Amino acid sequence: PTRAHLLAGLSRMADAAVLAGEPAPADSAPADSGDEDETPRDRLFDVMMRRFDALLPYRDGLAAVMRDLRREPLTALAFAPHIARSMAWMLRAARIDPDAPGGAVLVAGLVAAHARVMRVFLADDTADLARTMAALDAELRRGESWLAALRRRDSRRTAPREPADAPVG
Repeated sequence: PTRAHLLAGLSRMADAAVLAGEPAPADSAPADSGDEDETPRDRLFDVMMRRFDALLPYRDGLAAVMRDLRREPLTALAFAPHIARSMAWMLRAARIDPDAPGGAVLVAGLVAAHARVMRVFLADDTADLARTMAALDAELRRGESWLAALRRRDSRRTAPREPADAPVG
């Protein structure tokens, strides 16, 4: 009945394709995808590229809807819980627990990264989605940097401190 419903349905379809475990095409997987020592970032890259592959047949329609979202903030707001749920599923598919402490930050960060990469995806005219892959890789690396900074900040906050009047030496 609404654009938010349309986006939610398309998002569920993409989720189902990813969660069905369909292998990603060779040209959208990271170079070391066969390595059992894949990093969480590599696994998430693979999962997200499978999602973009699933959305590829609907790209033109998505582009039209996304263009209109800038003028329809309520539609974007109505879609927000759906995309957050989808990104939580994408994290799970990459074997990253969105329910662990700090998981809400991971979900929010992936929603933001997905939105930025979606803009690239909608205009990507390369046969192998090279621009989309490059944008996704950059966004995931940026996310890793942010997480590392947050963890350093948290570790400084929780590190035991000596009392101010403790003897030195």
